[in-house]
Amino acid sequence: MAIGALCALWSTMIQLGLDPRMDALALNVFAATLCSYTLHRLLALEDLKRLEVHSTAIMKWSVRWKWALRILFLCGLLGSIISFFALNSKVQITLCLTGLITVFYSYPILPSATGKRRLRDIGIAKIFLIALIWAVATVYLPILQYQLKQGINEGILILQRFCFMIAITIPFDIRDLNYDKEEGLSTLPSLLGIKKARLLGLALLVFVTGLCLIRFSMLQAISGSQLIAFVITYLVTAILIQGTNQNRSDHFFIGAIDGTLVLMFVLLLFA
Repeated sequence: MAIGALCALWSTMIQLGLDPRMDALALNVFAATLCSYTLHRLLALEDLKRLEVHSTAIMKWSVRWKWALRILFLCGLLGSIISFFALNSKVQITLCLTGLITVFYSYPILPSATGKRRLRDIGIAKIFLIALIWAVATVYLPILQYQLKQGINEGILILQRFCFMIAITIPFDIRDLNYDKEEGLSTLPSLLGIKKARLLGLALLVFVTGLCLIRFSMLQAISGSQLIAFVITYLVTAILIQGTNQNRSDHFFIGAIDGTLVLMFVLLLFA
């Protein structure tokens, strides 16, 4: 996921007329994503009930290599702290806010009638929180860091990334459907059913394609080759979403679904 976040950030930089590079912001986005996702995985390992439900290859790997996850978490935390002080004040304030949301998402801090719970336990809000954090980290932060104008194109780009992240998060909710039902969590697949949830993901891809057309034809913010890069990415993503079911391996979700972020960057890089 850290590589995916970095590719998403670089995709944004290309669209904003910047050269993708490994600077303080890129290091922070990469390290913070690495830190947050390894933290989430480590906390999940403490939940024996979750382990029983998720007896998948990735969970078994996580149990075996728990020490490696701890090292990755510390590396991500260290990289986040070091790079934080090289960013401007507006980015630092935004990172503090998103950092709090990320911690509350994975760690049970919020009070409830049955004890403490995480933000991700608030059912359907989970998918929107994930999309919001990704949109802020990979689109809004570079706008702040590089002091770019904030106009219609930038607003559409944020919305485009937000909707795309919802679309590629739906397959993960389909994967976790049984566990979420046992936990009493309301997610899009549990509320709509798997088939309609997939259709929603496809509808979101059609919507973001429309946004790309607006940015190309009306705003002239992206080139024709960049438009083609987006269309190819969204077509591949649509095929993957349509093929999503609970029996898919972890390689499908981690490699193929998350890989769409890498695909987008590579296509834009050569567009």
